Amino acid sequence: MVCDEHAQILAGSSIGETFKANGWTIFKETRYVGELQVPAHPPAVLELMALHGRDSLAMHAYRLLLKKDQQTIDYTMIVDVHGPDYLGSEDVTGLYLVDAPARLTATELQEVSELVLQPQ
Repeated sequence: MVCDEHAQILAGSSIGETFKANGWTIFKETRYVGELQVPAHPPAVLELMALHGRDSLAMHAYRLLLKKDQQTIDYTMIVDVHGPDYLGSEDVTGLYLVDAPARLTATELQEVSELVLQPQ
């Protein structure tokens, strides 16, 4: 089980560092790579990223899978949203390959987008 590691992460420890330090191997299963269209109303994420008036953000969504001995755990889904001054959608697309069978459904993509782009 990952109870001790999970408690450390909830207390502020790095996800990757915590699992690696406790003997877990980490796998990222890419579910989506592309653009996230910013709606007309400014979402809170733009303020956090100190961006104003941008049309789209690059997004990488992936499942974090853990393996240790004979145990495999589907731990969480992580969504990285990148500001255009850091990585554009073409950059992100070049970095990550999507595992086609694992691709987000249209409904899942809509749900993730809504979570990321919550209005202020």
